Amino acid sequence: MRIISGKHKGRKIKAPVIEEIRPTTDFAKTGLFNVLNNFIDYEQVSVLDLCTGFGNIALEFASRGAVLVDAVDVHPQAIRFIKNFSSAIQLPVNVYQSDVIQFLKKCYQRYDIIFADPPFDAVDILNDVMNIVTERKL
Repeated sequence: MRIISGKHKGRKIKAPVIEEIRPTTDFAKTGLFNVLNNFIDYEQVSVLDLCTGFGNIALEFASRGAVLVDAVDVHPQAIRFIKNFSSAIQLPVNVYQSDVIQFLKKCYQRYDIIFADPPFDAVDILNDVMNIVTERKL
């Protein structure tokens, strides 16, 4: 994993190996951000990264200058890694250890972009995420 662009372009993200976490590949992340480049000004967006894992997407948005980046995951080791890594390179990422659904039910922040990439065995939460985000106008 690496940061593709922005303040920390090219920096490697050396996360620990945890079987339950599969990071978004550089190939997929590059494709996502190539599309977003045509539609948004990164320095004017607030972002919520759900099921963030090691924060690959959150760190990319922060490196590109997003106004607000919140990252949520339930895994304690992943959360610890993101906190330590983002702090070490001085990227402003707010990290929350929480179940995604519980986080959304308590959340009052509105976001410009909400990204959710749950583990393969938990993709069924996406409908719940969309319903809560819509109902609460996040």
